[in-house]
Amino acid sequence: MKLCITAGNYHIFKLMIKNHKDSRIQLKNIHPLDFDLVFDVYTSLDQKTVISILSHELRYSPFMYLCPGFKVIPLKKRLPHGTKESTTPLNLSFN
Repeated sequence: MKLCITAGNYHIFKLMIKNHKDSRIQLKNIHPLDFDLVFDVYTSLDQKTVISILSHELRYSPFMYLCPGFKVIPLKKRLPHGTKESTTPLNLSFN
């Protein structure tokens, strides 16, 4: 699944992601999108559980105070409706 951390600064989000500890969730292909961070999640857990775990974990990051209003959301909620990327989120490429 493709998720996004939004409402902050992707540099800070990268530091927050490095603190991720749950071994059931692997994060890969991490890329900036404006001020947000987009990443692939490899896990057998469902999306709602993954978002809950990551949101909870990242709240305890030492960098969280720099982006207190962050949210972990599905990438399709971040992209405008009707864009090519919103209809094919698994085929996105970021340069």
